Amino acid sequence: MEYSGKSLTADENALLPLLLMRLGVMARRSDRAFEFLKGCVEPDFWQDHCRWSCTEETRERTVLHLVKCALLGLAVSGRPEATNVFIEI
Repeated sequence: MEYSGKSLTADENALLPLLLMRLGVMARRSDRAFEFLKGCVEPDFWQDHCRWSCTEETRERTVLHLVKCALLGLAVSGRPEATNVFIEI
């Protein structure tokens, strides 16, 4: 489903961060998932790709929350190289 220009409900908005954390589980074995999560820790990624809005939160708050969840996803991956991402921040 395309979310560009859409206004998400609070329930829909709550699912997106969970997907990032679940992606961390996939990143344990998937280099592609790991690289995607690494990109997601940059606020600019979400400024460019977050084309939806939420009735419950400001855009800045949504971006910050998604960055935090991407970081949690990297932590969940358990990959040693995730440490480098945390050091660079």
